[in-house]
Amino acid sequence: MRNLQLIMDEDMLNRYQAKKEACNFLLKCETWFAEYLGMKYALSLNSGGIAISLGLEAMKRAPGPALRIEATSELVIDLDHLEKCIQDDLKSGKFAPGKMILVLSYMRGRVPDMHRVLAICEKYQIQLLEDSAHGYGCSFDGRKCGSFGVVSTISSQANKLVNTGEGGMVFTNNDEIQAFFIFSAGSYEELWRKHEAMSPPEEVCLKYKYTTVNKSVRMTNIQGALMHPQLAVMNDRIDQHNEMYYYLVRTTSEKLEEVCGKDASKRIEFIAQAHSLVGPVYDSLQIRILDKDGRPSAEEFAGLTGFLKELQGRKHSIAKFSDPANARNFMSWQYINAEAIRPDVLPQTRLVLANVCDLR
Repeated sequence: MRNLQLIMDEDMLNRYQAKKEACNFLLKCETWFAEYLGMKYALSLNSGGIAISLGLEAMKRAPGPALRIEATSELVIDLDHLEKCIQDDLKSGKFAPGKMILVLSYMRGRVPDMHRVLAICEKYQIQLLEDSAHGYGCSFDGRKCGSFGVVSTISSQANKLVNTGEGGMVFTNNDEIQAFFIFSAGSYEELWRKHEAMSPPEEVCLKYKYTTVNKSVRMTNIQGALMHPQLAVMNDRIDQHNEMYYYLVRTTSEKLEEVCGKDASKRIEFIAQAHSLVGPVYDSLQIRILDKDGRPSAEEFAGLTGFLKELQGRKHSIAKFSDPANARNFMSWQYINAEAIRPDVLPQTRLVLANVCDLR
């Protein structure tokens, strides 16, 4: 609240109004996050979604071979499938090595084998964009998620590790891409200079100053004022989330055995990280309900919907991934390719989603 009062008293709600260093919360946050991830540049935006959009646009126009982005309904669930999708795309003739972008989304903070992801990208000359909205704070083999890609993004929307209501950031080590981000986000005239160390060299900025469409998607300094004090406690917040997660795993299993009888706990699978080298951030909890023998069921259990409604009635934020209205279910993604998004196109994904519940 002190930060908010300060910027209101000084009338510095817009980042470019921040004439006093103490009031330039966005630049402070960008500098902190860039250092945290080990990236050269950071830029605050009004959402994580626009960060991904600008990232794709920047990667298409950055120096190098022209990139073509085709709409696709391929939703990768494992790295073998990822490589097969790439091979199929190359065989189709629509793509060529060096002209592909992989958007890697760490849904609910689940991190794949990044050594293999990078090897695949190198093998097929693919540029990597990391959607780290759910993944920042996580690491793989000691390296922070959000530091592997040509571009990476985060979100600071509600329920994220850092919460400013709405907002996001985009990161890169590329001078040309950062210049594009700054002018796309809403810098004009000489305001790009106010980004200080987060601004590329002058000769690079001048290439983009008059050739980039101003989309006016800046984050406000109000959100920067909300974000800044959270950064000092982010690591403590990660530790707290993980402690709560492991406590719930342990006590839920114990309670099931106590209330429902011996071996009842084998009907619940807490979906953990898939790789031992992942440094997790369990800020949410996902469970799979299994059959009486402790095996996944291909069909949804008849009582699941009623069970979840009862929990929701008790104010628990829980939902099933198989619900077509769930934004994480591929059936709700018809904007990608409406004709291709059908229940039958991804049978393995449907099987994986069956009876999986998501608790925030």
